[in-house]
Amino acid sequence: MRIRLLVRGQLLYNGSPSLSSVYVAQTDVFLPTLTVRETLMYVTDLRLPDSISHEKRRNLVEEIILKIGLKECADASAGDGNGDA
Repeated sequence: MRIRLLVRGQLLYNGSPSLSSVYVAQTDVFLPTLTVRETLMYVTDLRLPDSISHEKRRNLVEEIILKIGLKECADASAGDGNGDA
């Protein structure tokens, strides 16, 4: 027997579909020795192509920090010190 399931709806962020394609993994593991800024820079270095300069990457990280409201804790540890997120 084959069952067909049809799902409809919208994925909204604060009532807006503009960020509907954003995905945040729930199993992220942060290095406890890195700050929030360093962690974002580390991810940026891993994900972006080599053609993007270090300065552009740094500017992108700073823009992300401001947009997601992490300015006050950007230099705080990203981990809990136990190796866990």
